[in-house]
This record gives sequence, C-alpha cells and structure tokens, in this order.
Amino acid sequence: MKRIIIFALAVMTAVLCCSCSSDSNKAEDTTVPENGVTYEYSEEDPSKKTAAVVYENGVEVSRDNYQYEEDGNIKTVQTVKDGKTVKTTTYEYEGGVNTKVITEFTDDGVACKEVAEMDNGRIASITYFEDGEKTGKVLYSYDDDGNMIREETVDDDGNVISHKENTYDNFGKLVRVDCYEFGSLSLSYEYAYKDGVISATKCYDSKGNLLWEK
Repeated sequence: MKRIIIFALAVMTAVLCCSCSSDSNKAEDTTVPENGVTYEYSEEDPSKKTAAVVYENGVEVSRDNYQYEEDGNIKTVQTVKDGKTVKTTTYEYEGGVNTKVITEFTDDGVACKEVAEMDNGRIASITYFEDGEKTGKVLYSYDDDGNMIREETVDDDGNVISHKENTYDNFGKLVRVDCYEFGSLSLSYEYAYKDGVISATKCYDSKGNLLWEK
C-alpha cells in the first residue's frame, strides 16, 4: 500500500508539472545547492523545463529528464541515478487532455509497471503489474471539491477486497480515515491539526477502542 500512496502522489505532482510546463519568464538556475533541487530549461524555449536535479551535500543524486510532444505537453519523464535510468513515466493524451500515466521501473529485480487512468486531472484508477502479470488494481472516488473520499482495492472480477473512506472538514483537511476489509470495518484513524499540519493521530479498532495515539 505504501507504493500505491507514493505513486499516487507522484502522478499528482507530475500532472501539476504538465500544467506548469508553459510558464513564461523562466531562467535556468545554475546555482548548485548543498541540498535541494535545481531546474534546467530549454535553450530554444525557456518556458520548457528539461530537468529537475536533486542534490545532497552538494552532489547530484538524481535527475528527472523531461521530453515534450510538439504541442508542449510532457511526453516522458526519465529518472536517472548514477548514470542509469531507474524509472520512466510516459503520458498519453486525448484531445490534449492527459488520460493515462504509465510508470515503469525495477524493484529487487522485478520489472514493475503502474498504469494510472486519469479523469479530469485526477487519478481514477491504478493497475499494477509485475513481470507482465497483473497484481492488483485500486479505484479512487472524489467529492465535488476534488477531495479523494474513497479508495477501493479490487480483484480481477471487480470485487472489492478492501477499501478506505476519507472524511474532511469544512476546510478540506483530512480528519478521519475508516479502513474496511471485505466490507467490515477494521481500523479508523483520526487526525488533529495545528498551524495547518497534522499534530496528533489516533487509531481505533473496529469497536471504537483507542489502540494508540501520537
């Protein structure tokens, strides 16, 4: 499940990058930071980001190289570490709208592929493959404000194996997550905030008993 969360965040970040690829008045940042990210831009079109480079202790540890379609949409992003491509993300479009994001990488010698179906800029589903075999699928649902309110893991027949239901406050902050296995509540998490960030988390069992808090 950790991989699912990370990939979902990665796709959302990449979609935001797509929408920002045509920003004007960009200048290449040639300053090498001790720790952080610098960006490189096309000499022919300074509005197009060509790379995002991550540094640690003043040394480049990874970079994302961007390639574009003729209409300006991002076509691929290749993540490079130690001179080798470790991940390739490909974007597909219909009528200029991003409809699919395909991420390919190797994990402990296993060839992995994650296919995200997009709907109006949001992840509708992610299907997972290992060495060409389908290993799982997750479906996502959203409210009218764009908050992800339900996450379902389904089998090959579309039956729901597990799901999560998210509750938000009036400001769009996630305040509760209810986790279900085969339709039965298993765990619940509640979140409190301070200065806009999570300051406390409580975990409850299926009967509402407090298991832990931090």
